[in-house]
Amino acid sequence: MSVGSRLRERRLLLGAVAIIESEVIEFTRPNRFRLFVASSDRTFDRDLMIDALDTGGSRLTLVIRPGSRASTGRVLLDISSPILQVRLRDELELDIADFAAALRG
Repeated sequence: MSVGSRLRERRLLLGAVAIIESEVIEFTRPNRFRLFVASSDRTFDRDLMIDALDTGGSRLTLVIRPGSRASTGRVLLDISSPILQVRLRDELELDIADFAAALRG
């Protein structure tokens, strides 16, 4: 996987089936994987960062930013953030599994 690679996935997103098209816009091995993501009604950046901790473990951070073309998306993100926080853990676990499979394959 490298910058410019495109992915198309059909998945359950917040309780509804969604077709999501993603493009890798930054890939810095081993600690950063950034995607531009577009679905039928929204665009956003999904940024996965892995950092080493002093305790010997690691921290995975997921940052979701609304796309620059979506001014209403910014308002909706502010309103829906509390709900999204509850569901993001499951989404993140799926993304980690997909990311690991992509690195192996």
